[in-house]
Amino acid sequence: MSMCFLVYHRLTGDAAGRRFHDVAPAMLERHLDLLGRLGACASDGPPTLRLADGHGVALTFDDGSVDHLAAARCLDRRGWRGAFFIPAGRIGEAGRLGRADVAALAASGHVVGCHGWSHRPFDRLTAGELAAELSDSRERLGALTAGAVDWLAPPGGIWTPVAAEAARRLGFRHIRGTGWGVAPAGWDTESDAILPAIVLSGHVGPRALGWLLKARPDGVLGRLAGVKAGIKRLVGEAVWDGVREAMRR
Repeated sequence: MSMCFLVYHRLTGDAAGRRFHDVAPAMLERHLDLLGRLGACASDGPPTLRLADGHGVALTFDDGSVDHLAAARCLDRRGWRGAFFIPAGRIGEAGRLGRADVAALAASGHVVGCHGWSHRPFDRLTAGELAAELSDSRERLGALTAGAVDWLAPPGGIWTPVAAEAARRLGFRHIRGTGWGVAPAGWDTESDAILPAIVLSGHVGPRALGWLLKARPDGVLGRLAGVKAGIKRLVGEAVWDGVREAMRR
């Protein structure tokens, strides 16, 4: 089945200090309630859910902020599991998940995935630095969760051929990016492919999410992703981020 990977970042009720990709906890609950009405149930294994129409959805959380513990509890109440991508070198920092928190996520059945060691974009690292980022983070997360770490989300969704080779060598099986789109059927057998996703912001309410969940592989969302990528190349990452944050206000 095709798979819609939803990407959440920080969850905060502080509207004044909220960044573009921050989502209020109450909005997350509304999103989960919508999925419940659409018949979401546990599927082939975490973090995938199957909707009543046969399509799949996966709930993923990036950056390892401490508020993700509350998100995990929301999923636990529904019998669902998510994927939490954590920068291993930042575990225990202020506002970040601690070692015990990471272990508890895994013990509850959630996927704990790699989000690099320092959260630096992979295209800014030398080949040696990149290899260390991936191997060190995979080793530390594996030690905390007592299991193999085979999910990876590159910081910022930035993916390079060098990163692909390093990830393949270390045994990562699933690479979730941030490029807009829906993963086609068979996504779980293509270890070299970077999986598209839908990155949510605080502006996306249940109605908009319902529309996004109807997206199909190679549909309008993929075409919009191409337009977005072209604009970012034209104006540069810094300008794009500035405009995006201005939109939040």
